[in-house]
Amino acid sequence: MKFLRGIGFSVVAIMICTMVFSGGASAATTYTIYVSDDTFVEMEIGPPWHNYGDWHNLTVALSIGGGADTYLKFDLSVIPDDHIITSIVLWLYNYKSISGIWMGATHNNANVIAYHVDDDTWDEMTVTWNNRPPYTSLLGTETDSGENKWYSWDLMVTSYDYSGDLVDDDLSIALVEAPITPDDFGISEYYSREKLPEQGYPYRPYLVVEAYRPSEVPELPLGIPIITSIALVAYLAIRKRIGKKPE
Repeated sequence: MKFLRGIGFSVVAIMICTMVFSGGASAATTYTIYVSDDTFVEMEIGPPWHNYGDWHNLTVALSIGGGADTYLKFDLSVIPDDHIITSIVLWLYNYKSISGIWMGATHNNANVIAYHVDDDTWDEMTVTWNNRPPYTSLLGTETDSGENKWYSWDLMVTSYDYSGDLVDDDLSIALVEAPITPDDFGISEYYSREKLPEQGYPYRPYLVVEAYRPSEVPELPLGIPIITSIALVAYLAIRKRIGKKPE
């Protein structure tokens, strides 16, 4: 009988601890958000006042004459302002990486760095090298190691606070190339949103975001309340044994 009572007490303790530790919260919500504006700006091949908003490619390049940066904007209005972002990953499809000798320089694999852009007022059909908004905080880095594949940037590695972007509903990102060694020059070409899925190109840049409301306690693994319950039962059993009066 005592054994059965012990089992019953253990089950109840596990149930109570599971409820306490989980807080009744649901897991973070996952959002897939496609780019709303995307283009690149450059100052080498074309004039620095030229706009490339309707082009199908996004160029990120570093070369002797300067280079090219890509700008992306995402509409975050689908995520409530009071949510906290716990994960955010940027995806782009690379269809061409130029290496070797090009325009008098040797091109090798290079790092493509994602920066936050504070000014969201730019538009893909009007932004140029001359009027491009400045990029500010480092968000993440990816290495161009070849073409015809998807690349992802983990934009949480620097623990950037995206609460301001949720409030104004827009997130702007600049992709800038950085050499791995001082002598490296590289060119990375990605598909823009102008390559439409209905045209057979499902390669639009997009974000995968996970966010939750701070009033909701994130779920803990099931093992935590179970282990806590076992420890609680053992503690109470020891206390009961120690508290017994000698016969």
